[in-house]
Amino acid sequence: MQTLDSSWSFAGSPRGPAFHSIAKRSHRVRVGEMKSAMKVFVEAARAQQAYQQYERSRGSSLEDGAPVERDFVATCRRLLAGAVGTSLSRVILAAVFRDKFRGLVSMLDLLREATQSIEVDRERIHEVLEHVDVGVAVFDERLDLCVFNCRVFEILDLPVELAVKKSPFAALARVLAERGDLGSGEVEALVAKWEDQIRSETSWCHVTSLASGRLVEASGKSLPNGSAILSVADVTERRHVEFELQEHRGHLEALVSARTVHLELARNLAEQACSAKNLLLAGLSHEIRTPLNGILGFVQILDAEPGLSKQQVQGLSVIRSCGEHLLELANNILDISRMEAARAGLSLKSVDLTRFLDATVDTVRVLAQAKGLQIRNEASVGPSCRVLVDEVRLRQVLFNLLGNAIKFTRVGEVVFRARLVERSEAGLRVAFEVVDTGPGIPADGIERVFLPFVQLGDSSANAGGAGLGLHISRQLVQLMGGDIRIESELGVGTTFAFEVQMKSAAPGESGFVL
Repeated sequence: MQTLDSSWSFAGSPRGPAFHSIAKRSHRVRVGEMKSAMKVFVEAARAQQAYQQYERSRGSSLEDGAPVERDFVATCRRLLAGAVGTSLSRVILAAVFRDKFRGLVSMLDLLREATQSIEVDRERIHEVLEHVDVGVAVFDERLDLCVFNCRVFEILDLPVELAVKKSPFAALARVLAERGDLGSGEVEALVAKWEDQIRSETSWCHVTSLASGRLVEASGKSLPNGSAILSVADVTERRHVEFELQEHRGHLEALVSARTVHLELARNLAEQACSAKNLLLAGLSHEIRTPLNGILGFVQILDAEPGLSKQQVQGLSVIRSCGEHLLELANNILDISRMEAARAGLSLKSVDLTRFLDATVDTVRVLAQAKGLQIRNEASVGPSCRVLVDEVRLRQVLFNLLGNAIKFTRVGEVVFRARLVERSEAGLRVAFEVVDTGPGIPADGIERVFLPFVQLGDSSANAGGAGLGLHISRQLVQLMGGDIRIESELGVGTTFAFEVQMKSAAPGESGFVL
C-alpha cells in the first residue's frame, strides 16, 4: 500500500510550502479519521459510493486503522470540493493533517447553526411579509430586488415574471411608466425620476392614481448601506370613506348653520315678544297703580270723617283691603317684568344694619300681635355694623318671609335671626333666618312654593295673596348673590334661611350693582 511520501504536494504543486510539515504528520492520519471528516461535509450515500468505487479500483478494502494513501486523499478532496468548494476542501484537509480538524468542526458547527438560525428568521420574516396587507419590497445598493412579498405585485398590478430576485427597480418602474401610472412624461425620464426618489435619504410618501382607478399610497426611504425600502398600500377604500365623511361633514355643517340661523331668528322673536310683554305689564301696572293710589287716598280721607255708620266703615275696609291687594299685585308684576327685562339692579346705600333690622321687625310686629302671636327678634350683627345694601330690596324680602310666617302661623311664635357668618377684607357675610311654628310644608311642595302663582296650605290663609311673593324674593336674593333654602317639618314649623355678602361702608356711601 502506497502512503504519502516526500514526492506528494497537498497544494497540488510539486512540493508546496506546507508540504514538509504535513508529510511529517501523514503517518498519523488513518482511514477512519478521514472518513469521519468526510461525514461532516459529504452526504453519507455519496461518500459510501465513492469509497466502494475506490476499493474496486484498488482491488482491496479500506481498513479504518490503515494509514491513508495518496489516491484516497485525492478521492476525499474531490468529494469535499463537490460539497463545499475547492478552496474550503483544501482548508479542511490541511486541518485534518495538522490535528486541527476538531476545532475546525466546532467552528463550522457554529457557522452552520448561525446559518440555520438566519434561514429560520428569513422564513419567518417572509411569512410575516406575506400576511400583511401592505406591499413591501427591498432593493440592494444597485436597486435590484432582493426581498419582497406578493402583495406589492398585486397592488401595483405588475407582471409575475418580474417577481423574482435581482429584478431591477428600473424594470418595475418602466412597466408603471408605460401604463401611465407614474404621471405624464417620457418613460425613461419618469423611471430616472423615481430612481432618484427611492434613493432619497429622507422618508417620502406619495399617493398616486393608477390607470386601473386604484389609489395607491407609496412610501420609502434609502437605508445607510445604500439599499432602499419601498412600501405600497391600496388606499382606494379608505379615501372613498374619507370623501364620504367629508361630504357628510359638509352636509352637517350646512344643517347646523341653517339651524343656527333659525334658532337665532327664533331667539330674536322670543326676545321681542318678551320685551313687548314686559312693556305691556309695566304699562298696565303703572296704569293700575295710578288710580289705585287715588282710591286708597280717598278711602283714607273718608275713613277719617266723623259720624260714619258701621256699614260705611265696613265698606271702606273692604275697599281698602281690595285696593291694597290689587296694588301689591301690580307691584309684584312690575318687579317680575323688570327682572325678566334684565333691568333689575341693586341700588346700594350705606345702612346701619342693626337699626335697619330692628325697624323691619317692629313694622310687622303689629301684624303678629293682631293674631295673638309672639315675634322674637334675635338679630345679633353687632352694635356698629354699617354695610352697603339695597335696603328696599332686602326689606321687601324680609317683609315677605316674616309676613308669610305670621300669615300661616295660628298658634305659637315667629322668630327672626340675623348673625355674622364671616368678616373679611371683602366685607361681611350675613345669615338670615325666619322660623315659625306653623303647619309646615310637605317635602314635595318645598320647591313648588317658589313657582309663580302657586300657593300651598289653608285657602283661608292664602286669601289676599297672589302667590308671587316667594318667587320674587328668591330672585332678589339670587340677585344679591345668595339663595333661599327651606327646612320644614309637618306639624312643627318651617325655617326660611339665606346668606348674602355685603361690603363694609362708611356713612353716606352708595353704589349700584346690576
